[in-house]
Amino acid sequence: MKALHSQASPVTNQHSLNFLNAIFGKFPAVSVECDSKLLHGIFSMQHTFLTSLLKGSVAGFVATVPMTIFMQKMGEKLPPKESYALPPRQITEELTDKVGLAKYMNEAKMQDATKAAHFGFGSTMGGIYGVLFSDIKGSSVVKGSAFGFAVWAGSYLKLLPALNLLSPATDHPARRNALMIGAHIVWGSFLSEAVDIMSIKIKTTPRSEAPVKMDPNQANQSFS
Repeated sequence: MKALHSQASPVTNQHSLNFLNAIFGKFPAVSVECDSKLLHGIFSMQHTFLTSLLKGSVAGFVATVPMTIFMQKMGEKLPPKESYALPPRQITEELTDKVGLAKYMNEAKMQDATKAAHFGFGSTMGGIYGVLFSDIKGSSVVKGSAFGFAVWAGSYLKLLPALNLLSPATDHPARRNALMIGAHIVWGSFLSEAVDIMSIKIKTTPRSEAPVKMDPNQANQSFS
């Protein structure tokens, strides 16, 4: 069995090398050294993307806690005529009604659905921040506040009205808009700070930037 394996390996290995060159090389002269460097770059990018996405998602979920506390405390200060349900509840009621689930939900289930949607959206936006903006240098508070405001503006002025889930922010009282803007700034600040803290604590295994050099015989052995 061992003899058969040693005889079949060179052919199989040559096919493997040809396959790699067909995918990663545009010219016949592309070497295994180039393939190794490209593969290293692909895996490094994938690792960085997934790490950033995870950090941002976790931070976004955690940052939704102080945001929610802020909304509850400030919502209690609104005058009676403006103290109707806050946007997370309004959006959840509208969404469940559109998909036909509202009629099956009592108050407890609606509250649970509101929390799930609220924290889910916070985590999703946090993931976007982690992937696109976590490497930007600068103050965590400034970066987070700017991102939080951008999420509010994009959601409450464009996305939610376009989906018919909430009327535009311009239709709501100024105090309620100030409350929600403040809540998103609180969320963004905690999000950015949490991502920066995790970026310091998470240590990745150092990887050499130098390409792996192989001669044809070494390359064949590595794929056996």
